[in-house]
Amino acid sequence: MVWIEQRERAGGRLVARVTWRLGGARDGVRQVETFAIGTNAQNFARADGFKRMVEASGQRWPEGWVKGEGFVRPPEVADPLTPPPSFDSDDWVVRGRGLTLRSTDGPVACLELDLSSLPTVLF
Repeated sequence: MVWIEQRERAGGRLVARVTWRLGGARDGVRQVETFAIGTNAQNFARADGFKRMVEASGQRWPEGWVKGEGFVRPPEVADPLTPPPSFDSDDWVVRGRGLTLRSTDGPVACLELDLSSLPTVLF
């Protein structure tokens, strides 16, 4: 069984704590996750959502959840909300037989394409 405890902190702010026994067993180790950042309503809503995830996980920590932090993306995984860099035609410079990508604010990417290996087409 999973339950939410509400505690009042100094200043009248409420803290919502989701508590359960690991695996749902009577002798399971007691687990607690605290939600204290935000308004009282936000804390309770986050705690209620987490409570449902714990119930759906069979009274265990939800897969990928880090205690005290929530769902954390590994550092090697790119942020899906960050748009990819875009380049204008002015960013491409013809040098010798190839194209090079330049950047005014430092090296973002470097792509060199050797055009000498392509067949010449005359119109």
